[in-house]
Amino acid sequence: MGDDTLRDETGARRDGQGQRAETEAAPEIEALAASALLEQVHNAVIATDMNGVITSWNRFAEHLYGWAASDVIGRDILDVTVGAGSAAQAQEIMRSMAEQGSWEGEFEVLRKDGSRFVAHVIDAVVRDERGIPVGVVGVSYDVTPRIRAETERDALLQRLLEVRDEERTRLTALLGDEPVQVLTAAATRLTTARMRLEPGPNADAIADVEHMIEREIQHLRHALFDLEPHTLERHGLASAIEDVADRQAGSAGIVVTFASELTDAVDDVRALAVYRIAREAIGNVLRHASARSVSVELHARAGRLTLQVRDDGIGFDRDTPRAAGSTGIALMQLECARVGGTLTIETSPGAGTEVVARLPLG
Repeated sequence: MGDDTLRDETGARRDGQGQRAETEAAPEIEALAASALLEQVHNAVIATDMNGVITSWNRFAEHLYGWAASDVIGRDILDVTVGAGSAAQAQEIMRSMAEQGSWEGEFEVLRKDGSRFVAHVIDAVVRDERGIPVGVVGVSYDVTPRIRAETERDALLQRLLEVRDEERTRLTALLGDEPVQVLTAAATRLTTARMRLEPGPNADAIADVEHMIEREIQHLRHALFDLEPHTLERHGLASAIEDVADRQAGSAGIVVTFASELTDAVDDVRALAVYRIAREAIGNVLRHASARSVSVELHARAGRLTLQVRDDGIGFDRDTPRAAGSTGIALMQLECARVGGTLTIETSPGAGTEVVARLPLG
């Protein structure tokens, strides 16, 4: 029997009224296109129904988890990728996703061979045209290389901090107060010798040498303070940080505003950590910000020690490789992490920079 279907000049089918007929194969074509696209995504893409039964498993999921699609379709996603160790967290993720419609984060998952790794996972609920949830699509990838690199970096930074502290201790012991005392004695003897001379070129030359020695005494005292912040031990954290701000930023012509409120006691370990963070943050203002002013605030209350350093300088782009690889930022982050704190940096080109360190007390 022949094909009596009406067709137009392009070969497309038309109905009896000459209207273009819907292509019956459209859903199948769309499904094939979606399937082909998923196979090109370089992350594991997994779909389940609302009960967690796997309905789709792309080839990168096969590579990442070690299971062939034919082995997992129809199985519970928790049995395949989670295991007992992370089951409670997975159930919490499912509850959160049911409430909010999506979830993103990192948690430990399971391969077919029993090995575990940390995956970054993005899950989203899929709804039908009536808005009723019909399934979940998740994208995941292995973050083990990133975690390994961060661990190695932190170990190197930790060693850098240790070497820096050891070198400061060594230099402090080597220099001590003796060089300052010797230079001070030399300046005093020069002053005595100058007073015995008649005013003239010789006396003026000695006075110039006195001024040079006095400047070097100040430089040496500042260097010794940076090596071993005696003000921190003798006068406390607030005075030490205010002194750093005045010496570093104030001496460079930057207007310094300092405020503190220490209603809670601060132990020596956290005091030293926040002092070092303040010194690095203020030093960065001096070296990079081209700022006219900087404000420093220090608070210890409600069980938390907070340091805020804000400048009105040129700011920077956090996404640039230079910013991402900044040793100064990494050292401040590590100082915070060593005492269980966090460091946040808010900045953008032309908008200044704000560094906030938050450390738990007790």
